[in-house]
Amino acid sequence: LILPMLLKLQSCHEQLLSESKDSIFELLAPTLLI
Repeated sequence: LILPMLLKLQSCHEQLLSESKDSIFELLAPTLLI
């Protein structure tokens, strides 16, 4: 019963991670270009 919840959490976490990674890169890109 716990395993499916963990898998769902992991997929949500990976999605959040990729989204935050993109936004962080967008925030850092201008400072890296300067």
